[in-house]
Amino acid sequence: MLEQSLTQQQISTKLGMAQSTIANKLRLLQYSPGVQRAFLNNKLTERHARALLRIDDKGEQLQAIEYITSNCLNVEQTERYVGSLLTADAKQAPHGNRVFVVKDVRIFQNSINKAINTMQYAGIEVDSTKRETEEFLEYTIRIPKSSAYTRSS
Repeated sequence: MLEQSLTQQQISTKLGMAQSTIANKLRLLQYSPGVQRAFLNNKLTERHARALLRIDDKGEQLQAIEYITSNCLNVEQTERYVGSLLTADAKQAPHGNRVFVVKDVRIFQNSINKAINTMQYAGIEVDSTKRETEEFLEYTIRIPKSSAYTRSS
């Protein structure tokens, strides 16, 4: 790979783009490879990604991506969501302990479904049912003991 020392302005001239466009694209390289993959896999836009640059923690970035994807947030909604996360963080205890609170149960439902799929993929027999009543969402997960405690040799 050929490396050259070019300024953003020189790159923008060569590519026919505004310098701010180059700067915005370079800022996205701050994300870890895992977060970059999450953006691509979930087909989020560069503008979604830029909105999340305000979140420092990789884990919180991934949780936010999952929330944005599962709720089909557009860019404006994403920016408001990130703002609300940062406002909530600012109100945290002065010790800096950060707690990510999600009030949308669909994220947890997705986590349950992923856990069940992972167990099935690993060869564990799993029987699960979801039932909705007027008051509750009820999940029943049954794993036969013979399947749960089998060790591979």
